[in-house]
Amino acid sequence: MKALFTVCARYSRALLYGAWFHALSGLLGDRQYENFLRPEFGLLLGVGLLAIIAFLLSEMTRIGKASKHGFAGGLRGLLLIAPLAYLPIARGVALDAGAFDKRWTGLNGYDRATSVPLVEQAAYAVTHGVQSVTLADLCWDAGRYQGRRVVVEGMIKHVSEIAAEFGPNAYLLYRFVVRCCVADAMPVAVLLVGELPADSPGDTWIRAEGMFKQETVGRRDVIRLDLERATKEPRPRNPYLY
Repeated sequence: MKALFTVCARYSRALLYGAWFHALSGLLGDRQYENFLRPEFGLLLGVGLLAIIAFLLSEMTRIGKASKHGFAGGLRGLLLIAPLAYLPIARGVALDAGAFDKRWTGLNGYDRATSVPLVEQAAYAVTHGVQSVTLADLCWDAGRYQGRRVVVEGMIKHVSEIAAEFGPNAYLLYRFVVRCCVADAMPVAVLLVGELPADSPGDTWIRAEGMFKQETVGRRDVIRLDLERATKEPRPRNPYLY
């Protein structure tokens, strides 16, 4: 047991810095960090990788020499090991219907005052035809796209309450918007009404094309896309919006 403690005292920090170097270089190499962080954080992780390299080189000059870590040193080591233990779980995990159910606050409405005049809508449709947009565009600036044909990508969500209210061919098309990391990600969703491709279970990615509009249901404004065409799509490399 004493020999084990001696080995840990001599090599633990070098091994820890080496593990962090391996983890950060892997995240940056194939941009896996975008599974849970905004792309801009790549620069910060790069700076962190340089710092880890400096620490590792410094520690290599002391390797083999016994050193006392003490309680504070052991606590710092545990704090550095904890993220490494969680990293294999975080890799490849994307927010899905489970996270949607916990974070969704209902169909998004919009301010009627931001609606684009009908004359401008008609002129835009003639000039531009179908416009490619994101679900964030539709939810946060719905008035701009009122009455226009749009194409948008997202995941399908089957909700019994939605089908009961709007019909059996009514679904939600949703995606997550990341402000900083997936911990603060919030879903954006529109009502999708129309025929989906065969065998489209929940969380299937589709590319939907149709007429975007709003309608008043009770006391709320509901934004919806009347589906004209839908095709299945592979999950994008980065499924989030920013």
